[in-house]
Amino acid sequence: MADQDQLFVGINGRVVCLRRRSGRELWRTKLKRGNDITTLVVENDTVYAASSGYLHAIERHNGRVKWTNDLKKLGFGVVILGSSMQSAVAGAQAAQAAQVASIAAIAATAGVIAATSGAS
Repeated sequence: MADQDQLFVGINGRVVCLRRRSGRELWRTKLKRGNDITTLVVENDTVYAASSGYLHAIERHNGRVKWTNDLKKLGFGVVILGSSMQSAVAGAQAAQAAQVASIAAIAATAGVIAATSGAS
């Protein structure tokens, strides 16, 4: 099965792998001390899952937990924000927003100059 046919869902302290085309469940892994909110990031052959203050690395193809880290003294709320691919998209979006803000600032400055020169 191609990796593109896998869909991963984090729910109720579990990670579930489904076949994207049919919805058939391929495997399910219960996380140590998992709760309702389970965030995921998939990179290469590993699914990273965060839940109840724990971070887990799970084998993409069979759901076996490779390792668990309780992130000592960092608290209960662990959320994974994204992979390098997601970070690249977020960076591109931030650059686009900065460009729009820059154009707006130039337009505002041009409006001030036009208003000032028209008042003379």
